[in-house]
Amino acid sequence: MSVEEHCSTNASDWTVILGRLKQSSSNTYEAVISVTKISISSDLVNNVAVLQLSRKPTLSDYIQPICVDLGDNSFPVNTQCWASGWGSGGGAEQTLQQFNTTIVECGSASSSNKTICTGVMPLEQTSIGGPLMCKVDQSWVQPAVLTLVPKVPRASDVQVFIKISSVSEFLQEVVGTFPPKANTTSSNTTTIEPVSSSTSSLLFFTSLLLLSLPVLI
Repeated sequence: MSVEEHCSTNASDWTVILGRLKQSSSNTYEAVISVTKISISSDLVNNVAVLQLSRKPTLSDYIQPICVDLGDNSFPVNTQCWASGWGSGGGAEQTLQQFNTTIVECGSASSSNKTICTGVMPLEQTSIGGPLMCKVDQSWVQPAVLTLVPKVPRASDVQVFIKISSVSEFLQEVVGTFPPKANTTSSNTTTIEPVSSSTSSLLFFTSLLLLSLPVLI
């Protein structure tokens, strides 16, 4: 499916919300930022858009950047990672769900070298495009985003993510030079757990957003 067929491509129609924890309750620490530009990839398989925000968000214990992996890091089997998304487990307030998981072999779920697989988590279709987050040294890195795959034998044993490095050429064309990897810390320099927003992935301090809805087998 393409972004054009299902979503508005007018920047003024979009608002990015960072730091949101609950969908049906107040969020004291969230930030609402308008979008000034949308860049869409021409790849029909990897449906990717980058949103440029009207301003840089103020970082806090609730809003933190994450490094985007463009193929520079290795995430072998048994690597411990995290995933997040809005699922039915969030209760009446629809609290953002966060899951610890382990990278596994994809097996029959995917034969593409553009995918990463983990153990199954209770993520739903509404979580498509959500981040897989792994710690590399002292930095949080996002190597992939959640995708959906058609039913295949034993595919239910794994969760399939698409590597962000598969669209690295598009990202570098839009963003330009990425900042070097740095420690992800709170305002008082204490390393924190990964924090995700309802809008998926914040790219460093460039105030850009990556959303991906691919299906690759």
